[in-house]
Amino acid sequence: MRYQSYGNERILCARTCDSCKKNIVARFHKDVPFPVYCNSCWHSDAWDALEHGRDYDFSKNFFEQLVAIRNKTPALALNVINMENADYCNQCAWSKNVYLSVSVINAEDVAYSYRIDESRNIFNG
Repeated sequence: MRYQSYGNERILCARTCDSCKKNIVARFHKDVPFPVYCNSCWHSDAWDALEHGRDYDFSKNFFEQLVAIRNKTPALALNVINMENADYCNQCAWSKNVYLSVSVINAEDVAYSYRIDESRNIFNG
């Protein structure tokens, strides 16, 4: 249950990108303590991931330090690669015309589906 709640892939939220301030769809609610970036901001050179690094302090609790780093480091709103006409999907790649679906790879015309690979014309799969 804890893994599923942290690795949310199915519940999408409307929010703004903390970098460019555009309205986006994300897997993180707007009230999370860490910044969330849209796909274009996340992959841009506008921010430096190394600036979020910290030295480890052996006198402090490891998990407290981990949470402090997590709350400063930006997260990717949705994990998508080379998608066309697919604003409401997550964990998807190289697909076209995908709507409210998760884990779709190399597919076309897919809606309301989960874990679809190399398929066409799938509805509620």
